[in-house]
Amino acid sequence: MTSRQAILDALNGKIKRPELLNILGIVGTEGNYRYKREIKKKEFIPPTLEQVIIFFRDKGYNEQGAKKAYEYYSLGDWKDSKGKPVLNWKQKMLSNWMREEFKVKPQMYKTINID
Repeated sequence: MTSRQAILDALNGKIKRPELLNILGIVGTEGNYRYKREIKKKEFIPPTLEQVIIFFRDKGYNEQGAKKAYEYYSLGDWKDSKGKPVLNWKQKMLSNWMREEFKVKPQMYKTINID
């Protein structure tokens, strides 16, 4: 029997032994069972300033924006403006800090005539 089949059997009342239900992650009382899926949260590891700068450069933005964003979040203990912890720093940078003001501007080259 596969674990998927065992879960279905337990939910349908075919398995009644509490120790097996616990092993399968089934919770509830007799006649009212549900599958309790455990969600594992990843531990957030703040990036280094170098990682943020590289991310900004790869996306076409300058170092100044990267430093401002890094300082903002590192001083705030990697929490956003609402006090919620940052879970994905790259997504936060894309949505809040990748602005036109930090975009790398193409340099204009001056043509020189050599006679």
